[in-house]
Amino acid sequence: MARPKLFKKVSGYNKLFWIHCKMNKQFDQFISHLGETNHWLASRIQRTQITRNFAMIYTLTNDSFTASISDEGAELTSFKDLNSGTEHMWKADPEIWGSSAPVLFPIVGMLKDGKFLHEGNVFELGKHGLARSRTFSVVEQTNDRIRFRLTSDAETLAIYPFPFELEVSFILSPKCLRCDYTVRNPGEQEMIFGLGSHPAFALDLSDSPLEDYYIEFESPEILDLYLLDGSLISENPTKEFLKNEQQLPLSETVFDQDALIFKNIRSQKISIKHRQKGRLLSLDRGPCPHLGIWAKPKAPYVCIEPWHTYADTTSHNQKWNEKRPNLRLGAGQTFKSHYEIELA
Repeated sequence: MARPKLFKKVSGYNKLFWIHCKMNKQFDQFISHLGETNHWLASRIQRTQITRNFAMIYTLTNDSFTASISDEGAELTSFKDLNSGTEHMWKADPEIWGSSAPVLFPIVGMLKDGKFLHEGNVFELGKHGLARSRTFSVVEQTNDRIRFRLTSDAETLAIYPFPFELEVSFILSPKCLRCDYTVRNPGEQEMIFGLGSHPAFALDLSDSPLEDYYIEFESPEILDLYLLDGSLISENPTKEFLKNEQQLPLSETVFDQDALIFKNIRSQKISIKHRQKGRLLSLDRGPCPHLGIWAKPKAPYVCIEPWHTYADTTSHNQKWNEKRPNLRLGAGQTFKSHYEIELA
């Protein structure tokens, strides 16, 4: 991923110290040091995607594909067809959108006012939760599979008061790339959480306009469309936005009102197709019942997002125990989910 332009302002001894900290993954030490001489630059860098330069990238390979995953957020950064050389993941350009496939846990989307209430306490969580910005440990790795683990600690418990263990695995097969989720509750009380995926797929606009691409559902769908009101789910959907239809055309304006959100879809697979080139890839949503489709307007990618849960509604009372459709795990229990990407 290209470095943000702010990095060019780091020079002299600070640049040497940056290289040392990068090698040792000591981002906090670098920010602290830089802040002593340039507080403005330190604070700006801290808010950018530059932290990704500290991440370790792990690559899986077989005879057909390669896939690369970062330990920061257990985020898929590349899925390449070796026969054609085509890269199918969005390049995470921070000037447009600096992610490629964040893991959404323990919330999907936004909370009302960025906070929730639980047992008389107020907790604040940013958009899509905490997993996307945390460093996972690698607990298993072979040529074609890898398993990452994130475990709750004092920092996570301060913003999300449930002990947890989240594992994200990637398995490369001759036909597809599969992402498996395992959530465990090691605590003594019921755990309440959300989970979703946010893969962004590259669209080649060098010789085709966005209008040549479309999303195709595996089965004809009758679906209401839920848009975002600010950052929250509107409670006034567009009824029967899809009327026994399978195709959703892409365009430069389709995401002008942010994401397109569909609840309880029928189709197991959702495909990206081109009007001349045919199917590019399909995503199998696994057991996730809900779907978000999104991109920055006019951007050369599209996100197909299988979700178990979604953002707060505009009228939500912020009580975590009453948030729907949150998932629940009893003490010692395990929850599993997955999705698959199949290239044409």
